[in-house]
Amino acid sequence: MKRKILFVVQDLEMGGAEQLKFTIEKYIDKNRYETIYCCIRNIGTIGEEIKKRGGNVICLNATDNFYNLTATYKLYRVARCLKPDIIHSMLFNANFHARLVGALTHIPVIIEEHGLYVWKKWYHILFDKLLAKRTKKVIAVSNSVKDFLINQEELDPDKVIVVYDCVDPNFLKTKTTRAEERSRLSVQNDAFVIGTVGNLREEKGHRILLHALKQVLVEYPDVKLFIVGDGPLYEYLQEQSSRLKIESSVLLLKKRSDISGFLKALDLFVLPSTSEGLGIALIEAIAAGLPCVASNVGGIKEIAKGAKNVCLVRPNNPLELAEAIGEEIERVKRTKGDRAFLQEPGPRPIFTPQVYLANLEHIYNGVLA
Repeated sequence: MKRKILFVVQDLEMGGAEQLKFTIEKYIDKNRYETIYCCIRNIGTIGEEIKKRGGNVICLNATDNFYNLTATYKLYRVARCLKPDIIHSMLFNANFHARLVGALTHIPVIIEEHGLYVWKKWYHILFDKLLAKRTKKVIAVSNSVKDFLINQEELDPDKVIVVYDCVDPNFLKTKTTRAEERSRLSVQNDAFVIGTVGNLREEKGHRILLHALKQVLVEYPDVKLFIVGDGPLYEYLQEQSSRLKIESSVLLLKKRSDISGFLKALDLFVLPSTSEGLGIALIEAIAAGLPCVASNVGGIKEIAKGAKNVCLVRPNNPLELAEAIGEEIERVKRTKGDRAFLQEPGPRPIFTPQVYLANLEHIYNGVLA
């Protein structure tokens, strides 16, 4: 018997959590599961890609604020019409509406938590605690997130299950060469290129990376930094680059759909987050065979365990970050630019779609038993 899963998301714009839904759509067993994606706010780039593949994507065209009960009512009508076996949601606002609808329709609800949400006010935490009683399972993307949730919301540990995000191994199969990707970025083949990927928010640590780059450029003036991502700090980071007088070495690229091509152009990937639930961008960079420098926080520590080419530094420490970057530059100079991979390209087994979906199906089966 085919099971119907209604995924509820705020939108399906470019992002790690959203990209995960695209991977699910590609790899889930369609003989066993029917998938529907309900976007509260707008469909987004990934949503359009799912539609092109023949996927079922619904948009409520509502603001996704948790207090917008119009969004809850629209979702309620969708659930009553579709009668899914499970509602599976992610991120706070979508989780709020999904759990209310689950309580009204008696449809079991599974939610995903992707971050260490220290920003939550007392009322957010109160709502989470109350709605946890109507939640069958909580998927945490790392043990760090699980521990945080149990402490913040006083959840039953047995209700929280860790399922690591996955990376589509096919994302590495780009037709372009390293030289072509570098040409797109207007950098020479012998230049040292640093890159990072992530939403431009304070907890992603871009401000710290810029201060570190300022120190790196004193000894290595030809280094370039490319930042992929968009968000509320875009203009601030441009201004900061100018204030630090490093704007000629920094380029903010906003969002890109071809992350694999971007990674191919890099010599070093840096993830300077001050808080991170897991860090899907780091998983992708490791899968691409890149040496990486990352903050020793949250789920990043779990990703780095077992990886051969990840250097961890203390968060909020521009000096230590700059030193780690400098050491990598020196390593390249010693090998005369030989970029032999320290780790075989491709995602480690724990981060593959097959493992992710096996864990997901185990949760679904348990909920529906």
